[in-house]
Amino acid sequence: MVVAAAGNSGLPVCEQPSGGGRLLCVGSVDQNRNRSFFSSFGDGLGLTAPGGSGLFASDILSTFNEGPDSYTQLAGTSQAAPHVAGVAALLVSKGLRGQAVVARLLATASDAGPPGPDSEYGAGIVNARRAVAGLEGVGGGAPASEPRRGPGSAATIKLRRRDTIRRVLRRGIRARVRASGRGRARMGARRHGRRLARGVRRVRAGRSRVVVARLNRGGRRSLRGALRRDRRVTLRVRVKVPGARMQARRVVLRP
Repeated sequence: MVVAAAGNSGLPVCEQPSGGGRLLCVGSVDQNRNRSFFSSFGDGLGLTAPGGSGLFASDILSTFNEGPDSYTQLAGTSQAAPHVAGVAALLVSKGLRGQAVVARLLATASDAGPPGPDSEYGAGIVNARRAVAGLEGVGGGAPASEPRRGPGSAATIKLRRRDTIRRVLRRGIRARVRASGRGRARMGARRHGRRLARGVRRVRAGRSRVVVARLNRGGRRSLRGALRRDRRVTLRVRVKVPGARMQARRVVLRP
């Protein structure tokens, strides 16, 4: 996983244009758990962490390469991001890897601002104690228990395993997805190796969206033929959302 600072321009977007949904973007809060005035926020923000207020006396003790001292008080999302990277390292030491670490960080963050995920704080403020709770002795890259899944947690995909040919002909193949990063959710369906449908939709971190794969000409012809012959059809559907591996599901369509 990659942790990135949101930026210090106070803009309503994570200032990491090359992330492609794979970065965990971190904003800053002050000692009163309020968003730091300088911290960028909004679109793409994952969560927040202590980054200071910009008033020096309540900022973050940081290494420094000027003057006789090796430490000084600094403020910024560059101070917030290492807090999250440090908790991520603790989770790796407990056996988690990659996007499982991202999911745990988001699921165990302390809520801030309005209830649930929001543009100011993302999933909330990083919480080291809650993140590692229950993971003692975990090995093999799997958590001892599944982290709670609330708004802004891990990427999820919900797809009907059974549907009707008529409904798919009319509405396409639909999946409800939640991404843990910003980007495009993609879905495609094949039968006997031939692509029958595809769909793309932009998604934001922690937001639930419906992705629709529309049938192409060959897909409509194939399903109409199965409907006339009163036969079931089995499709292989693949769904990819930012922050999760490609998921492959079998979907059975009845007449």
